[in-house]
Parts: sequence; structure tokens; C-alpha cells
Amino acid sequence: MSKKGRQDRTGQDRTRQGQDKDKDKDKDKRQETKRQETRHTKTQRHRREEEEQEEQEEEEEEEEKKEDKKEKEKEMERGWRWRRSKLETAQTRERRRRRGSEFISFLSPVSSLQPGQDPV
Repeated sequence: MSKKGRQDRTGQDRTRQGQDKDKDKDKDKRQETKRQETRHTKTQRHRREEEEQEEQEEEEEEEEKKEDKKEKEKEMERGWRWRRSKLETAQTRERRRRRGSEFISFLSPVSSLQPGQDPV
């Protein structure tokens, strides 16, 4: 009978020592599940952070590409402006030279005179 007092229907020992063992087992199980959950949440958090970092890097790359494209367009526009201005300058120079040569050809009889000669 004394043995029955120590064991319940399931056959588990209900003495102080037996209850402590059961509590320790339960505690170990809870700690293990906590560790697993913590590990799981840490890996999830780590993955989430990695994904966010990758997304941020992708966005930064896209922004850099857009900025580079804008800069290239500006440089091309500047290049065209520079070429256009050079062309316009060359055309203006050519016009001036033509006008100048026309003016010089008009003055050529006088310019062909030697110093000291009188124009006729």
C-alpha cells in the first residue's frame, strides 16, 4: 500500500524526487523549444535583414544607373552644344574671311602700290 501512495495511476513516481525529475524534464523541454524558437527567429530576422539589405542595394544601383544616364545625357548635350558652337564659330570665321577678302579685293589696286607710288 505504501508503494501505491507513491505512484499514481500512470505509474509515475510521485515522491519529491520523482516530481523534481519531471519538472527538470519539462524545464529542459521548454528550454529546448525556446532555443529552437530563438534560433528560428534569429535566422528569420537575419534572412529578413539580408533581404532588406539586398533590396536597398538594388534600389541604390538603380538610382546610380539613373544618375549616370542623366549625366551622360548632359555630357552629350554639352558635347553637341560645344560642337555646334565650334561649327558656328568656324562658319562665322569663314564669313568674315570672305567679307574680308571681298573687301581686300576691292582695295587690291591700292594695296598693290609700292610705298612712295602715287595712285593714278
